[in-house]
Amino acid sequence: MKKPISFLSGPVMISSKVSKAFRQNAISHRSPEFSDLLKELQNKLKIITKAKYSTLMMGSGSLANEAVSANLSTLKNEYGLIISNGEFGERLINQATRHNLKFHSLKKNWGEVFDYHEIAEILLKKKVDWIWFVHCETSTGMMNDLEKILMVANKTNTKVCVDCVSSMGIYQLDLSKIYLASASSNKGLESIAGIAIVLHNHHPKPQNTIPQYLDIGFYHAKNCIPFTFSSNLINALNVSLELMLQENKMPKIKKLNDDLVKFLEHHKIKIVINEKVKSCAIVTIEFNQVKQAEQLGEFLESNGVLVHYQNSYLKERNWLQIAFFSSYLKFSDLKKLKNLILKFRNSDNTLNPCG
Repeated sequence: MKKPISFLSGPVMISSKVSKAFRQNAISHRSPEFSDLLKELQNKLKIITKAKYSTLMMGSGSLANEAVSANLSTLKNEYGLIISNGEFGERLINQATRHNLKFHSLKKNWGEVFDYHEIAEILLKKKVDWIWFVHCETSTGMMNDLEKILMVANKTNTKVCVDCVSSMGIYQLDLSKIYLASASSNKGLESIAGIAIVLHNHHPKPQNTIPQYLDIGFYHAKNCIPFTFSSNLINALNVSLELMLQENKMPKIKKLNDDLVKFLEHHKIKIVINEKVKSCAIVTIEFNQVKQAEQLGEFLESNGVLVHYQNSYLKERNWLQIAFFSSYLKFSDLKKLKNLILKFRNSDNTLNPCG
């Protein structure tokens, strides 16, 4: 059976070299070979992100954010600011609340651009020791400006924490000035889901007030391997990062994005986020007719093309998402997608994806 074409943000289509690396015989996480492999992987992350240190855990990007929240909770008597303009910003607020963090929140409508002057005013007038936000808000495709936030935070000596789950591997990031950042092995890093990544520039000390599994200081006290870890996942991510270092995939992704945006605009199909502030890896389409996003998603899936439409927050808004996270997507794949959208639009069932 022919594999479907995946325009999902995860799981993404991966290289056969990554799959082959994953299938290698497992080795003990206590072996010297594993330690060497992990150091090799961490060195590649340092090159890609410019962050001094990385802590790897068995889990998803959500676990990485749990670790960020847990470690922020050890900063006694410090207050934070969490800014949100989408589903994953709201999740940061939820996680911070569960970890009993002391923080202010600045909430905007989904897809609304932050007023960075407003953020600067809050940092100046309120007691804010750290700020936490999502770089690429996956729920809409909005890119929040990391450089501007670093600039305003630098003026008040505010620590910056950032969710890079959907931006790492897509954009060239400079995380040399962040306090904590989160990512995962899937999405833009184009490996198999299962590794949560926390990046930082300080050498953390173990904390006895948070669970050891979330304590990045405990990981580093144990040479970054305190618990069982899958060598298969490490192998796969190591190969994926090596491929990433060999070739910049951004130009191709941007061309795919530009081609799709031009097509949608020509056919008057509404895109949720303005192109000036949108990720080149996520296109979110909005519909007017009830359940039209779901019906188009099911139609595409039945014809061998996978897109995001099943998430609850997408269904609630009648949205559908097309993602270019994989460098193995081809223009012929995009052509098939566009032809199917037109076929759906011109069918006799009166559905009209133009909104």
